[in-house]
Amino acid sequence: MAAVLGVIAVLTLALLSRGAQDGAWGDHALDWLRARDVAAHRSVAELVLFESPDAWDVPCCYQSRPLHGRAEDAEVLAPLLGEPPNGGTAGRSYVDTNGSVVEYRLPAVAHDVTPDELLVSEHAADGAATLMTHPRSLQFLQDPRFFGIQGFGRELAGAKDLADHYLAAWSGRDNHALSSLYAPDATLTDSLLGVRLTGREAIGAYGVETAGARLLQDRIRRDGGPALYGFWREPDSPLVAYLSYTGDDGTHCPGGVTAQLQIAHGRIVAERRFHDVASMRRCVNTAQLPDGWWSHAAIPTLPQDRVTGTIAVAGRRVEVHNGTPGAEALVRLALTRFPAARLAAPDIAAVAFDEEIHRQQCSTQRWGLTLSAGSSSRIYLCFTVPGAPTPFQQQLLLHELAHAWMWENLTGATRQEFLALVHLPTWDARDLPWDRRGMEHAADLIAWGISDSPVDSELLAGDSCIQLTAAFRLLTHASPLPQCPGATADLPSGGG
Repeated sequence: MAAVLGVIAVLTLALLSRGAQDGAWGDHALDWLRARDVAAHRSVAELVLFESPDAWDVPCCYQSRPLHGRAEDAEVLAPLLGEPPNGGTAGRSYVDTNGSVVEYRLPAVAHDVTPDELLVSEHAADGAATLMTHPRSLQFLQDPRFFGIQGFGRELAGAKDLADHYLAAWSGRDNHALSSLYAPDATLTDSLLGVRLTGREAIGAYGVETAGARLLQDRIRRDGGPALYGFWREPDSPLVAYLSYTGDDGTHCPGGVTAQLQIAHGRIVAERRFHDVASMRRCVNTAQLPDGWWSHAAIPTLPQDRVTGTIAVAGRRVEVHNGTPGAEALVRLALTRFPAARLAAPDIAAVAFDEEIHRQQCSTQRWGLTLSAGSSSRIYLCFTVPGAPTPFQQQLLLHELAHAWMWENLTGATRQEFLALVHLPTWDARDLPWDRRGMEHAADLIAWGISDSPVDSELLAGDSCIQLTAAFRLLTHASPLPQCPGATADLPSGGG
């Protein structure tokens, strides 16, 4: 006990020596988090600007591999979230000096089972997120229609009981009940209050000394279950549970906390606490609180994407962003190629130019990117058109338009027939090189079939004109514009 009180006394003297801080404590953290949430509902490109360039994004529960860097994160998130993104509604936010936790409420996926999640971020000195993880609501992970309870087992099944015992123990002054929650060498860290404890005896003594408020577990939403979330990196890694609760001592203190609990063999081996900013202002002399990651956080400057024109072609209205007269001519020319080949033009919301403005969508390996945005698509071209469009630029845009056309028209059966015809193993697997993905071959093939000028494609270089014609007919149920002697066979089955 003496050691615990000594730590707190030293901490108090150190904090008092800081003096009053400028402005309201934690405002910069809230400003940064709100700005990130606004960006998350504007575009994926803006969202990833809040990450460090080499940040890691780790999905819950080994559902997929971790993502490394802004460009990879944007590439994967864009088709999942759409443009503009639909990433759920942000709820309460919690911080410590090195990280943040934000609750996100997501739509129910089936029978009112919600995959609500937390976005847990580690932050660099400038505020940018360096590591993000996504714990999912426990009722989602435990639902028999999902894999969590089978994939992790006993620790996940016992997390709710452990959370109940945790709240009861920290609401009372029972040293034994507190100590029994933790492994012998467990740690507890609360960076805002300066608490860093090792060993369950020290944690139990601290709990007895500071207890007094009744802790009440938060709920995700009305009738939505407890605010308890789970995360693990791989099958054999420890379960990390996140428990959100509110303290009630009759004075609205100590307020809101999210406790990160690393669990192994039914015991807490490490605990880290994040605090609601409003409750810290209410309950603690803010002049005594340390600065955190937000003290030098810079809200990113958002890309200046300008709508420079709207054109109507083939029954479609398409916005042109950051365009020129040459860019508008390119879009108009490319869209007319579809009706020329007796195909319906794809539904495109916008074609955006300029690599500098769209750095997250562009990379050294990519000239363009097509993203599905609900019922329409959005195309990013990583170049400008200062004069008349070139045949190469037309080919690039036709390739991206072909991606949008295929999303609207191809069935899974047609894709499999095409893969068999061209002897490729996969349609879009990211773990294979670009030139081994069927959708890239198909996009170049459609560009070849509807273009009014020769198409220079390394993906199609090994195929004869007759082979290209057969593959084009399989995909489109139409004949390509380039005519090849002998390419008059009946249309193959399939297509859509």
